Amino acid sequence: MNLIQGHLENVISKLMDSEERLKQAIETGHMGTWSINPETYEVTISGFIKEMFGFPLDENVSMEKIMNAIHPEYHQMLTTVLSNAIAKGESSDTEYSITNQQTGETKWVRATGRVFSTADGKPMEYSGLFMDITERKLDDLRKNDFIGMVSHELKTPLTTLSAYIQMLRGRAQNNADDFTNNALDKVGAQVKKMTGMINAFLNVSRLDSGKIQLEKQEFVLNLLLEEMIQEARVTTAHHTITLLPGEQISIVADRDKIGSVVSNLLSNSIKYSPRGNIIEVECKTEGRKVVVSVRDEGMGIKPEHLDRLFDRFYRVETKHTQHISGFGIGLYLSGEIIQRHDGKIWAESEIGKGSTFYFSLPLE
Repeated sequence: MNLIQGHLENVISKLMDSEERLKQAIETGHMGTWSINPETYEVTISGFIKEMFGFPLDENVSMEKIMNAIHPEYHQMLTTVLSNAIAKGESSDTEYSITNQQTGETKWVRATGRVFSTADGKPMEYSGLFMDITERKLDDLRKNDFIGMVSHELKTPLTTLSAYIQMLRGRAQNNADDFTNNALDKVGAQVKKMTGMINAFLNVSRLDSGKIQLEKQEFVLNLLLEEMIQEARVTTAHHTITLLPGEQISIVADRDKIGSVVSNLLSNSIKYSPRGNIIEVECKTEGRKVVVSVRDEGMGIKPEHLDRLFDRFYRVETKHTQHISGFGIGLYLSGEIIQRHDGKIWAESEIGKGSTFYFSLPLE
């Protein structure tokens, strides 16, 4: 009996020693640990996290006190992540800003976590790591400020150029100069393309710096889809774009930004599908959410690219796409807009048969 007890004490001692070493390694790497009780929502955080928030090291910190230190624009997102993690067992990976309660300084942090369950599947603990990413975020903000400044500077000459194109086009039409008219049309198309790219860079800069705010209103989603389809039809004479019949669905969201998401998906379908192909748009409800899909009969996307389509500046580079212009910004912006609506965006595809892009939004 004494032998067993001695063995157990030795095992426990080694486990405690390993735990202490792991804790030291985590804190040396400017990280902390946290855990939440799924039933009581009682929070346990390490000393590193308390220092980040500016809480006394000997204080038992409540969930309410932590939320008060997190900037308000992230409250809804974090509440949704927490409820989904506990209810559905989803892993989480979030970034948000906080205010140090002692110094008033703003810090950027990243928190990753997962739910640990009992043998019968009951959530037992929601825990993970907490990292200080302030320096990286500040670098990103400086970079985005530079992009925004350069983009603004580039827009001014393009606006002037567009005005001169309009003036010259009027003269050419009066003189029935078909060659000049055709040349100006081509120049105008390139100016329009460049303006679109600059606006996309500006939107990335505004999005990352938190200057893009959602202006939610109630509207009929089907009508917005029809508007975007009408605009897309003007840009192509070789595609048939249709909205499949369905029930009228009203949602509360930022109409202009959801419109830009639909416009981007339609533009991609046009660019990446052969001439004369059908593009179908569908809108339907699934439980407490609405799902929009844009299906084309294009070249398709390999499975290894699907998970990265919504990364910033990511493009699928193949011999079939080399001639297609773009910087990999549109899908990134679309993904960010949908995420800020507490929605989801994804794609399904098969090489040679086409792709379908989906996004879902909650019905309030």
